[in-house]
Amino acid sequence: METRSVFLLSEDYPTLLSSLQWQNPALVFADFFRIYPLPQAQAQLWQLLMLSIGQPALLSQQEHLTLFRFVNHLERLVEATWLFNKQADAFFPNGTVATFDQDALFPRFSFISLSDIRNPLAAFRKLFRLSDTDPLWKPELLKQNRENLFDPYHFLLASSGTLREYSEFVQMNRALELSFLLSCHGHQLSGSHWSFVSLPQSPLDFGAQFYLSQGLIRALKALAFVINFSRWHMEWHPAAAGMLFSYYLLLTRLLVLAHFTSESTSSHASDEITRLRLALAKKFRQQSLTSLTRLLTRCLLSAASSGRATWPSKKGTRIISEILHLSQAYFTRLNNNTDHGKI
Repeated sequence: METRSVFLLSEDYPTLLSSLQWQNPALVFADFFRIYPLPQAQAQLWQLLMLSIGQPALLSQQEHLTLFRFVNHLERLVEATWLFNKQADAFFPNGTVATFDQDALFPRFSFISLSDIRNPLAAFRKLFRLSDTDPLWKPELLKQNRENLFDPYHFLLASSGTLREYSEFVQMNRALELSFLLSCHGHQLSGSHWSFVSLPQSPLDFGAQFYLSQGLIRALKALAFVINFSRWHMEWHPAAAGMLFSYYLLLTRLLVLAHFTSESTSSHASDEITRLRLALAKKFRQQSLTSLTRLLTRCLLSAASSGRATWPSKKGTRIISEILHLSQAYFTRLNNNTDHGKI
């Protein structure tokens, strides 16, 4: 009988799972998403990223506790995904999982592709292959955030200054979306997109306020900054990370808002507003919301790749720019009609 010794204190080994969860790691997925719906989990992960790169807002004691609890659950989920990847063939001998409503799910994901939805098991294997050169499969983001939460000044020394944290943020989001897909909770995917979870106002109120107070110029500036960041990433200053991430979040919100607008209908809308809404819908038929948000993600991953820059699609960049112009026109017209009582 073959025996195998295991160093239980190693960081590169699942230590938080029960014996039942070892036998069926999918139980961890179900438990995690029962506590943290996917958009809320991704919003919490974004907050952890901001904490990691040197923006430790003055957290209250309750906020510290909330984030620390989330990190604990997240680490357990990471261990379950690693174990699931090792045992996937046993759970799905024929290599397939349940069929998903791709048209309903795809627009709601920001970090996995349509091919990932069609074959989540292969996507899981790819996710862990990306870390083959790293002896520790648990993201550094988890360890670093534990230290940040205990020591608010740890960020002064801990931030890598290389955008490594963003790469880990993207991989963690991929793990979240794939885990959600495999947890049989696809039919429960509802609520706000993760980028809107922390906003107090509705998406339409956000859009009206943004386009009427700041206009198109800031949106296009943000797009140019994110798209061209990798051109000068060898000379960047770590302080630029905050601006880069804030622009990324802004553009993600504006794209999600435009997609929401393109699907909204009103029998009282003017002909001009209807025309603009249909024009937005046409743009998203040319390239999906998920494809466009993943384009932004690839821009930041390229900036973090230490010289292995890949230029974003010119077509995707052009479509984003056109969506921003159409959104500006839509909310300007919407505000004018509202002022005249036409909505």
